[in-house]
Amino acid sequence: MATYQILFHGFGFDVSLDDDAESISGFYTTRRVGADGPNDAYLVALERLRSEETTKSLISQSLANGGSPQFEAEEIIEVPFWRRLFGRVPEGFIFYTDSEEEESPR
Repeated sequence: MATYQILFHGFGFDVSLDDDAESISGFYTTRRVGADGPNDAYLVALERLRSEETTKSLISQSLANGGSPQFEAEEIIEVPFWRRLFGRVPEGFIFYTDSEEEESPR
């Protein structure tokens, strides 16, 4: 069984920030899982991501605000043995707002 690292892009969110006019419209986050192949890794990581309390809260708030949250894998890589031993497991979220998405060229 290999270890894979999946970079997820969550988009279509609508989560209001505390007294701010802008709201979170998406995020990037990375998850690392053991799996037999990249497709299995994607499914396992997506299930784990969706089951996390932070993600569940973002999804429910978005649905209540009329958002349509979706996830896609931007990148799936097999993690080399040395990185599994000595590397740091990525965690956390990088959020963006609609205005930030419009400003950045793709």
